[in-house]
Amino acid sequence: MYVQEWQLRQFIAKQDGTDFVEVEKVVSGAGIFNTYKFLAQRACSGDDCESSNKSSAASPAFDVDLDEQIRQSPLPAAVISQHARPRRRAATASATTTTFAATTTAAEGREGRQQEDDDDDEGPGDGQIPANALCARAIDLFIQALGAECGNLAVR
Repeated sequence: MYVQEWQLRQFIAKQDGTDFVEVEKVVSGAGIFNTYKFLAQRACSGDDCESSNKSSAASPAFDVDLDEQIRQSPLPAAVISQHARPRRRAATASATTTTFAATTTAAEGREGRQQEDDDDDEGPGDGQIPANALCARAIDLFIQALGAECGNLAVR
């Protein structure tokens, strides 16, 4: 695992044109996006990556359409986290659904999350969209880095 963390550090340093990588470049919303870009680059290295869901033996499946959506989003970390776990398939996706979701109160939001969590027993064939492996891996690396930094802070 340390090799991949070191490679992520080198990727961010090269991206920023510096030798020093601040912890915020990894354990923040920008860190989720940086980690995703690192993993996406590795998934595409040596491959054409022009066709959707191109796979590499060493890396999770790469989805070109999702990658474009993430990179064009004003909140790429939110898109990554949304695709990191299975989601319920909506009957129709519309602006009304998005508006309603954005205007729910905190209590209604908690109820919705609880109901959504209860539905996690369903499989991908039961009306769910499966998680994207690359997004899930980016979140996993982010959580590991965050845990390591919490341990460092506890020792200080």
